[in-house]
Amino acid sequence: MSNGNNIEDVSVELVKSLVNEDSSLVTIFYGNSIEEDEANRLGERLQEEFEDIDVEVIFGGQPIYYYIFSVE
Repeated sequence: MSNGNNIEDVSVELVKSLVNEDSSLVTIFYGNSIEEDEANRLGERLQEEFEDIDVEVIFGGQPIYYYIFSVE
């Protein structure tokens, strides 16, 4: 679990806790309250953090959650 005031920083810490040596893909579904540029910036940051893992950014349109993450 991660907490803090910066959505991007908290998201990176959360994904770090989910990724393991078998992970090959992180999908970011961003919600209504997140701008596309903001979501893409998070995707780029995660791609830099995990060079061997593919990162996808998709508009999920969820009304409540900023992001939903899928790690495969």
